[in-house]
Amino acid sequence: MRKIGSSSLKRRQKIFRVKFLPQEFLSAANDLFGVLNKRRILYMAVGALPVNVYGRERTSRDLDIAMTIDKGMFRDLFPSSRYLLVYPDKIEEISRVAKVRDKRTGILIDLLLSPEEFSFNKDSFKRRRKVLLGKRLGYIPSVEDYVISKLKAARAGSNDFQDIISVMLKNSRKIDWRYLERRARAENKLYLLNYYKELVRA
Repeated sequence: MRKIGSSSLKRRQKIFRVKFLPQEFLSAANDLFGVLNKRRILYMAVGALPVNVYGRERTSRDLDIAMTIDKGMFRDLFPSSRYLLVYPDKIEEISRVAKVRDKRTGILIDLLLSPEEFSFNKDSFKRRRKVLLGKRLGYIPSVEDYVISKLKAARAGSNDFQDIISVMLKNSRKIDWRYLERRARAENKLYLLNYYKELVRA
């Protein structure tokens, strides 16, 4: 992956190119981003895609998307001709999360439909960053909001620990620590953030 764009652009306007992830993943993301962009849906790709921009190269066959849509839009965005609803069993039962499988690529797509429950608030969407997959523009959280989401998840046996460490090591001089600490305090994760800061400094 490499950063492109003029160095005179503001930090939030920089665009990152992502290549490392499997072709099936990139194809599924590329197609979905195109639909979401066309419909002007406010979304961000979270999970494995941002860590490839901010931290380390990590492969995945799961595409995680945070967005807010109503059930009436679900069939239009995820038609049964292309996507298989994995969870829940029926569209009518969808609430905070849903899982669909892209029939064309086999990629599982996790949809976070109540983003604030996963630490992505209105400020997170205002601060989102641009990524380029091939010729398709998409969006990911800012590095600070990504770290907060990982701190909140903190799943045992997952990639969260390595993701947080790699991101903080690579971006220690770029992170807006005041914003990050404020967000961590609001999520009751300041103690965890301080723990990781000490590890990175060691």
